[in-house]
Amino acid sequence: MAYADSQLHGWYYNCFLFWYQLHVVVVVVVVGQNTNFSFPEFPADAFTSGTLTSVNEVIVKDGALSFSPSAVANDSLTAARALYSRQVQFRDSSSSDDVGAGAVVVASFSTNFTFIIEKKARYSYPGCHGADGLVFVIVPDDKLVGDSGGHLGVLYSGHNNESSSHVFAVEIDTYRNYQYGDPSDCHVGVDVNCLNSTQLVDLKLQADPSSSSSSSSSSRESCILKSNTSITVSIDYDSQLKRVQVSLKGGPGRAPDEEFANMTVQELDLSSVFKDRMYVGFSASTGQFGCVESHTVTSWNFSSTGLPASAADSNLAAPIFNKAPEVPIFTFAVVAGLGSLLVIFLFVFDNLRRRKNNEFGADSVLYDQLLDGQPRRFTFKELSIATKGFNPSELLGQGGFGSVYRGKLQSSDSSSSSQTTWVAVKQLAQGSHQGQREFLAELTTISKIRHKNLVQLQGWCHERGQLLLVYDYMSNGSLDRLLDSGCSSSSSSSSTTRSSDPHEQQPQVLSWDRRFHIVTGIVAALSYLHNEWQQCVLHRDVKPSNVMLDENFNAHLGDFGLARLIDHNKMAWTTMVAGTIGYMSPEFVHRGRATKQSDVYSFGALALEVACGRRPVDSSLAETEVVLLDCLWRAHERGELLCMMDPKLDGEFDVAQATCLLHVGLLCCHPDPDARPSMVLARQILSGDLPSPPLPAKRPHMIFDTMIQASEFTPLLSGSSSQTLNPKP
Repeated sequence: MAYADSQLHGWYYNCFLFWYQLHVVVVVVVVGQNTNFSFPEFPADAFTSGTLTSVNEVIVKDGALSFSPSAVANDSLTAARALYSRQVQFRDSSSSDDVGAGAVVVASFSTNFTFIIEKKARYSYPGCHGADGLVFVIVPDDKLVGDSGGHLGVLYSGHNNESSSHVFAVEIDTYRNYQYGDPSDCHVGVDVNCLNSTQLVDLKLQADPSSSSSSSSSSRESCILKSNTSITVSIDYDSQLKRVQVSLKGGPGRAPDEEFANMTVQELDLSSVFKDRMYVGFSASTGQFGCVESHTVTSWNFSSTGLPASAADSNLAAPIFNKAPEVPIFTFAVVAGLGSLLVIFLFVFDNLRRRKNNEFGADSVLYDQLLDGQPRRFTFKELSIATKGFNPSELLGQGGFGSVYRGKLQSSDSSSSSQTTWVAVKQLAQGSHQGQREFLAELTTISKIRHKNLVQLQGWCHERGQLLLVYDYMSNGSLDRLLDSGCSSSSSSSSTTRSSDPHEQQPQVLSWDRRFHIVTGIVAALSYLHNEWQQCVLHRDVKPSNVMLDENFNAHLGDFGLARLIDHNKMAWTTMVAGTIGYMSPEFVHRGRATKQSDVYSFGALALEVACGRRPVDSSLAETEVVLLDCLWRAHERGELLCMMDPKLDGEFDVAQATCLLHVGLLCCHPDPDARPSMVLARQILSGDLPSPPLPAKRPHMIFDTMIQASEFTPLLSGSSSQTLNPKP
């Protein structure tokens, strides 16, 4: 059983264990420090059995790993990762006393894998030859994958060349990224915490020996790495010599064991790169705009050596058999029979109790699936103690679907010193069928999605008619709280409100660097939700109060209670309007039509609010100043757009970045949904990879068939400017 929500479960388990030990032997397997495994082919249940783990879509097809097949079919930019599920020990810090002060023992390793890359380019414009590549990785985490595109799923944008990444990689790169010093769109490189390779070999001029004209233009345009043939890569690291050797064999027109490229990296000390335990596997990233390619790994073996064996941690896996105690036959029969009856009784009683507590009705199948899965299921008692009985003093905020409390969880590990973990507990409104659906939506969506700029769901609870979600706690609170610092703002009963939290840092004026960093985090999160996960996720309520900031002011987009999952090639027609006035696109308000473009509009409104320091709609201002977009377009037409920047910044901002952000915000808020940039494009513009398109000289007008009448907005503007619309019961 994957969870324990009461003392009954513990009693049930202990009784079962006692009964079990009377009947059978116990097998104990001891795992060693050095690791060896081999996959001549991958079993169909590699992921479901727990042998491998994946981030985003990786499947086993015909005995091989296939990365992001849906994204390849749909021409969607995404990254995915497949890892060996058990951590591999790469260092033994405990041996430092034996080998010298401050020294650690580092493992050597050897790995071989065979891959096939097939370009799927649908067009023939210059440079469209498939992208982006496949990478062997050694990483510290099995829950996240880096950014797509040129980042190859290895690192996140803005985190290149950071020693805290602890990443070793060998990239099979099929796209030329000039910012990383790539020599061509066909090379292999060794990367250490950085996508600027420590050493690389250019394979652009490698010819197919079976080709009759290796000097032809077609040969110059081809790349042996994406020739749709099997290529085997061997990677060997000698920790004593501090040397990495990489070789490639096979490919078109060659025998499988015929080498066609190799490189050696000398004086490469990985002792500071490796943590004691790491994960090994592969990342892959597709291209877009018709320049995609498929990535397949057909076989893989890995071995590590050089770590000392210990009595407690041997590399030999041996079963140990505990003999059942010798007892009289009559006593054995009585005890075994009573134990069996007790187990059956407790099993039936526990099933009935859980059925009684299941209040999801038609969604009971989903409920049962969640019981045995991740994230963790908490008991109501645990969360009540953590939040001091949901005391108002711990209230962080209130919204349309309930309240959020700060909670303090104590470590359950009695063998270690007491550890405290701070969490945010979302208590959804009781007695609301809509709240119940929200609960299921959050569980099914967030539990599967992981990105550094998304709020991480830690657990859940459904007891005593309460629907509770447990999230990471963000010490700097929500973005709206900091944007509102130093100025008064009103809020209605339905808007998000916050209580004073002495444990949070006090409100302060956000510097420009932090504002721009926050916006780039939000755009990365939305780009991932829209394009890089296995399904498109519409947030439908992007606004500052749903952006949480951690201790380093990194943005984390939260509140997926309104998220809806749709297939990448389909469009969501909502049955209700849900969102916040000022952040909802005109067509969404008018038609109740939620698409990626409506999320883009909300992001644009948020970006403009971050730059200008005021809400999109503020009915407390003069009539001509109520709508921020009106003010911005008038300023743009006068050539004074930068005059709209937040006066609290006191002119201290990067002019180029500010101009770029204002332009992107206005383009995202274009009244024509088809004229808005995608989140991928917005991200590329804000990161400087693409120039910002010019703004129209005059404000564009709405063009959808039935114009929205001013009367539709009048009742909404009469109250709070941040009013949340929720569907009628």
